[in-house]
Amino acid sequence: MTPFAVLAWMVAIGLPSARLTRLGVEDVIFERPRDWLLDHTTGKLETLLACPWCFSAYTTAAAVGGATAATSVPLPFLVWLGAWQVACSTYWWTAKVSGDA
Repeated sequence: MTPFAVLAWMVAIGLPSARLTRLGVEDVIFERPRDWLLDHTTGKLETLLACPWCFSAYTTAAAVGGATAATSVPLPFLVWLGAWQVACSTYWWTAKVSGDA
C-alpha cells in the first residue's frame, strides 16, 4: 500500500460522492421525492436530506463500504475521511462556480 494508492481511492470515491450529494440535496430530478420526505419527516432524517455536509458523509461512507466489500481498500476509515473532504470541497467549489452559493 502506497500513499498514492490511498490518495487515489480518496479522489475516486470523493468525486462521485460529491455528485451524489448534489443530486440528493439540490438537483431538480429528486425535488418532488425530497420535498415529500422533508414534509413527512422530522429530526435527523430531515437534517440529513437538507444538509450537504451530512448527506455527503453518508454517501461517502456507503461508497467506501461498497468499495471495501468489492475490493481491498487500504485503510478504509482514513479513505472515508479523505474522500469525505474531497466530496465536501468539490461540492462547495461547484456551487461557487455555478453561482449557487
